Amino acid sequence: MDLWTCQHCSHLFNIAFDEKLMDYKGNYENALHFSPKFQTYATNLIQRLVENYQLKGKHIVEIGCGDGQFLKQICQLGNNRGVGFDPSCTPSVDPHQQVVLFNRSFFEVKLEFSIDFICCRHVLEHVSNPITFLTTLHATLKKQSKSCYLYFEVPNADYMLEEQAYFDLIYEHFTYFTTQSLRYLFEKTGFIVQKVTTNFGGQFLGIEVAVPSSKNSQNAPKVTFPKSTSRNDFTNTFHEKIHNCKQQISQLTDAGKNILLWGAGSKGITLLNILQTEAIAQVIDINPRKHHHYVPGTGQKIISPTTLKTYSPDIIIVMNAIYNEEIQQFLTQNEISARIINW
Repeated sequence: MDLWTCQHCSHLFNIAFDEKLMDYKGNYENALHFSPKFQTYATNLIQRLVENYQLKGKHIVEIGCGDGQFLKQICQLGNNRGVGFDPSCTPSVDPHQQVVLFNRSFFEVKLEFSIDFICCRHVLEHVSNPITFLTTLHATLKKQSKSCYLYFEVPNADYMLEEQAYFDLIYEHFTYFTTQSLRYLFEKTGFIVQKVTTNFGGQFLGIEVAVPSSKNSQNAPKVTFPKSTSRNDFTNTFHEKIHNCKQQISQLTDAGKNILLWGAGSKGITLLNILQTEAIAQVIDINPRKHHHYVPGTGQKIISPTTLKTYSPDIIIVMNAIYNEEIQQFLTQNEISARIINW
């Protein structure tokens, strides 16, 4: 990875990124809805979108729908009809919930109806040319006879920088959006920005935009270039953070502590591959689709929380502190006295 920043809009991007190395088909797995904390967040978001945009009996499209959980929920709440697109999903038709999933790109399928609302969550950061993607999307929607509203969600680079969240850096993310660069991108590609919000404890950015119908055309607001901020602290302290992590593991191991890690997602995989430590033999994850598989690169076995007690952990490294409360509740209920630490 070779991370650079734009002096105009404060955007971050990996100039060493090679799109040909990416493969999102088949068994690519990144579902988060198995967590009660995330379920609550997603449900509240869906309720707000349905209410604010009067999504009742509408046509909804989700780009990057995964297993379709979010799309099905938004359709069920508003009695909407939904179409999801994701190369990694299993194609399906759910007549009861009026949801169809395609394992193809949005631009490969011609829809026979006008779209009322588009959601696209945690996809844009994977796109190697977001300007081309959004310009094409805007041109497609501009041809409609009615207006369309969109909600995009991405990881928050401002949070990553301020909290020194080094393990949010993953190869699959070509771009890292700040509040400024996200707004600038959508303004530059012709969308009318409604609002930009920080969500999920500040870890996500959400942007709500509109494409007026051809009959109700509006000019996009004038693009502004915000003053860029320094990124030196993030770079300078990265190696110091890694050194401290290794030192802490060494001290815990010398004290005879059994260390496990909670979270076999991008943060945990990044940490383990950077540290290359044998002190952590198992990784816990609440997602049952990951159980009995192994961490790529370093090979730790991924286990279910229900088997945790058999491993007698002393220390559990939790990769995302926003889940501390639900994890601690699980440990207490199962009489597991392990101590949680966050990196």
